[in-house]
Amino acid sequence: MFLSKRSGVYHLFYEDETGKRRSCSTHSRTKPEAMKFFREFDAERARQSALLKPISIEEFTKEFIRFSAGIHTPKTVDANRTALNEFGRIVGADLATHTISQPDIERFLATKITEASAWTARKYHLALGAAYERALTWGHVTENLWRKVKKKGP
Repeated sequence: MFLSKRSGVYHLFYEDETGKRRSCSTHSRTKPEAMKFFREFDAERARQSALLKPISIEEFTKEFIRFSAGIHTPKTVDANRTALNEFGRIVGADLATHTISQPDIERFLATKITEASAWTARKYHLALGAAYERALTWGHVTENLWRKVKKKGP
């Protein structure tokens, strides 16, 4: 992480959990204020990563299906299982849930459109968005990227 002054305002540059460089404004024009923002930002990231419970897609699938079986109909449980298994097959079941990126999700949806149909991709999008919302609640991810990706299909 580092600070850089652009147009009179300090910006913080950092790498997110997927390794992509990101930046955010500190909204300060003085270096002491920017350093205060830097320390608070770093402490917040450390707190979030300490709370994060890393889990692979494969392990999350098992955990979510056990949860789903208790509250959903058998047909919904099967749909969730299929969606999670297909996602793991395409992006890699051994990847940690918190390392999944928006391009991974978009690649998965594009693959499902070509393998099956836009309708199938949309159904997977809905099921996986709901599953990752639960992963957010359980502390396996810091945000639900499925909500940022536009739904494909009719």
